[in-house]
Amino acid sequence: MLKETEKAADDYELIDLYADEFNPVMSKAELAVYARGEFLDPLVKKYNRILDDTDRIVFIFPIWWYDMPAIMRGFLDKVMLENSAYTTGAVGLTPIRNISQTYIFTTSSTVTDVLVNTFGDPIHNAMISANPAHPRNVRDINAFFISFQTLPQR
Repeated sequence: MLKETEKAADDYELIDLYADEFNPVMSKAELAVYARGEFLDPLVKKYNRILDDTDRIVFIFPIWWYDMPAIMRGFLDKVMLENSAYTTGAVGLTPIRNISQTYIFTTSSTVTDVLVNTFGDPIHNAMISANPAHPRNVRDINAFFISFQTLPQR
């Protein structure tokens, strides 16, 4: 995907949670400031700076146990904070950022139909319906499930 992005001459900045050693666990001290839309983790500041300066975001992660990995969930919890990603008002959540396109690529060993219809579509529930930018202000949200079936041993 990065090679294709580079060929298209798009400017991009990669956030690699594993390479950054991002800790998805919210500490007691972080929980104390969370409700105010504040953070203690310097990586959260870095990620917010990147997201404040983007109009398109691409998420790529596997589906584990019919849901996103904890590191991805932790990223959403710690980075998508009130007063940086959205505000709360009489009409609900209103996005602050100008992200006009969101792409979500996932991989799973579960067939997409089963993942979506039996296990509750973790991508739609956690990242699209709950997205403060959806449905009013995001023009384009695309989710792609890629299923890999394990072949029987011979």
